[in-house]
Amino acid sequence: MVDTVEGQIPIKELVGKTGLLYCYDIRKKRKAISKFSHVRMTQKQAMVYAITLEDGTVIKATAEHLVYTKRGWIMVKNLKESDFIIKIG
Repeated sequence: MVDTVEGQIPIKELVGKTGLLYCYDIRKKRKAISKFSHVRMTQKQAMVYAITLEDGTVIKATAEHLVYTKRGWIMVKNLKESDFIIKIG
């Protein structure tokens, strides 16, 4: 699911479209809005990881997907249990 300004939308429904989504401004350390474009499938039959945050939120992403943590941008496959993922919402 992608957090767009129009609500959460499955990424497959955004293929070929442009729009606005919520992101995290690392310089200002706050939620921001940015444009998205060029949405496409990058892997077929990729393993999808489910990451459960302390508040129960589940993030689903492939191994190479980057998430922003207190250590900086980290691929999902390189996350440690002690990592703190910055949550936008």
